[in-house]
Amino acid sequence: ASAATDIIAALAPIPSPENRLRALATRASAPAPERFGGALVEPAIRAWALGDASAAARLARVDEIRTGYLRSLLKDCGRPAHYAELIYATYLGYDDLQARGYALGSDLPRSAMSDVVELILSHPPE
Repeated sequence: ASAATDIIAALAPIPSPENRLRALATRASAPAPERFGGALVEPAIRAWALGDASAAARLARVDEIRTGYLRSLLKDCGRPAHYAELIYATYLGYDDLQARGYALGSDLPRSAMSDVVELILSHPPE
């Protein structure tokens, strides 16, 4: 949970919620640093949590922090809060595809998360 809260704190100085969301998407598009396991770390932790109750509880807390922050940003942008799950599901699926080397016929673009955020931000506010 510490990494998630550290990222949220690092984004706080960005003045607009739209730009914080864009910065988060850019950050989410990059794999974790190699010293933390690189692109394989998130899928590995999720696989581990399937069979370990303690890991599952910690992962649930990280998911709550991440989706809560997304909901807050989306609300501040005037967008539906339920889009948080769409963004998060995209992030998790994208991360899994990268970890497995699945390329959808070509390399997955690093901009995929940013593209999803821009599609959401292009939708008129509620």
